[in-house]
Amino acid sequence: MKKTTFLKCNECGLIAEIVIPCQCHPACTMVCCGTTLQPLKENTSDGAKEKHVPYAVEEANGTRVQIGSVLHPATEEHHIVWIEMIQDSYVMRCYIMPGEKPQAFFPVKLKAGTVLREYCNLHGLWTYTVQ
Repeated sequence: MKKTTFLKCNECGLIAEIVIPCQCHPACTMVCCGTTLQPLKENTSDGAKEKHVPYAVEEANGTRVQIGSVLHPATEEHHIVWIEMIQDSYVMRCYIMPGEKPQAFFPVKLKAGTVLREYCNLHGLWTYTVQ
């Protein structure tokens, strides 16, 4: 399974996805706004119950992934940017616009080891691995 890494500029908010990692030097970095991009930490549990952990529901023709067992807010100020499902050699991603329900349908059945990830514009990257 291939999971990509995300880097973020803490100055302007740019997010870069690393599809093929650099092989040139261990200290090599990416820079934006004069600062080194920082890796996004994958959060896995919602201690404050803020509705960020991806939640999967199996359906007849695939899997619906929603953010939180109670749906996450979908306002311009606080929303889910994308939802991703990683299974075997497939990476499927659905972008969500403010105002849309924070959920996505993927036409594959859920299985153990599948990784579900989402990005919240305020609270960052969240992940769940299906057991």
